[in-house]
Amino acid sequence: MLGLVSDDAHLADEVIKHDTDLPDSPSLWDALARPEWDSWHAAVLEELAAIRDARTWTLVNRTPDIHNIVGCCFILQKKRGADGKVTQFKARLVAQGFSQREGIDYSETFVPIVKSASLCVFLAICAHHGWRIRQMDIKSAYLNGILSEDIYMWQPKGYEEKGSEEKIAKLQKGLYGLKQAGWEWYATLHDFLVQLGFHWTHADHSVFIFE
Repeated sequence: MLGLVSDDAHLADEVIKHDTDLPDSPSLWDALARPEWDSWHAAVLEELAAIRDARTWTLVNRTPDIHNIVGCCFILQKKRGADGKVTQFKARLVAQGFSQREGIDYSETFVPIVKSASLCVFLAICAHHGWRIRQMDIKSAYLNGILSEDIYMWQPKGYEEKGSEEKIAKLQKGLYGLKQAGWEWYATLHDFLVQLGFHWTHADHSVFIFE
């Protein structure tokens, strides 16, 4: 068995309301001040619920030995269908990776990417043997990557946990925007596939083979 792995978040949910004056990627505060605020608010809550279900962080007290705290923000996006109508209000919590400091909260950032030659060989082998090709998308893939460094982050402004507003988040798993998020997700997926009996090829570490 030969497999190639890629990551692409996919979205669903139908929303009828439409605000033509607001851009498709507004700031959070602009979005919450407009008629569609309830749809954007629901999208933010859905994102926070996914993060909570994934146990992405734990809240801790800020102490003097914590040398760097990363910021975060919500990136909003309207998803449209072929007819141009809004089909989804999507919110993604993104860490402000530019505030990370090398040697303190990140080190390795390289992520193997499948080579075009590997994809061509994969398709050729499948065509030769008449194999059926299947594709799988992993929703919010980076939220499954287990972090190896200690990373602390401010809680999302305006959505702090009640009773713990002064605490900060110690990240246990990756978030989009972190410098090492892609690497940690790849490392987590690699370990999982190896446990299932796959092994990577020396020519391309994004190609795993099961024999």
